[in-house]
Amino acid sequence: MRADAKALVFQTAVQLDERRRTGAPAPRAAPAAAPVPPRRRAGAIRAFAGAVVLAAVVAVVAFARIQVGPSRAAATSAAPSPPSPAPAPRRPDPVEASALNGPQDALPVLVAGEPPHTPVPGLALRPTVIVRILVDEGGAVARAEIYQPRPGLEEFERAAVAAARDLRFRPAVRGGAPVPAWLNWPIDFI
Repeated sequence: MRADAKALVFQTAVQLDERRRTGAPAPRAAPAAAPVPPRRRAGAIRAFAGAVVLAAVVAVVAFARIQVGPSRAAATSAAPSPPSPAPAPRRPDPVEASALNGPQDALPVLVAGEPPHTPVPGLALRPTVIVRILVDEGGAVARAEIYQPRPGLEEFERAAVAAARDLRFRPAVRGGAPVPAWLNWPIDFI
C-alpha cells in the first residue's frame, strides 16, 4: 500500500510538471456544490496534522527497531549477567504493643534509661509528656515522636523526645520471636 501511494503521488507530480512545461491547461476540478465551512476545514486540517504526526512516530519507532536489530538484542541477552546479591532478610512489620496478648507474646520492658531534667529550671510545672516510640527488634528506640503535641510545652516535648531516644528496652516478642513494636511511653521530668 505504501508503494501504491508513493507511485500515485509521483505520477501526479509528473503529470503536473509536464502540463506546466507544455503549456497545457491543468485539469479543472469539478465544481463544488457548496463551499466548505471554515469549522469543517479546520477539523480536517487538524485530522491531517494528527495523521502526519502519527506517521512520524511510527516511522521513528520502526527506525529504532531496525537500528537495534535482532542480532544486537540477542547479543545483549546472551551475555552472562553478574550474580544478583542475596536478598536481605525481610524485617518484620512493626506491631502495636497493645496487640501483643498471645501466649508467646511479650511487651517491651525498659532496661536502661533515666527521666530527664526539666528544660526550664525553677518552674513549678512538671508535665508528663507522652512520646510515641518504635522499639526495634534489638531493643533500641528507632523512632520517637510526640503523641499529642500541646501548645506552650514545646521545650518539654523536645526534651522528652531526646530522652526517649536514649531509652533501651528488652524487645517485644510475638510468637516467640522479637518484633518491632509501637508504644506510648510517658516521660516525667525531675
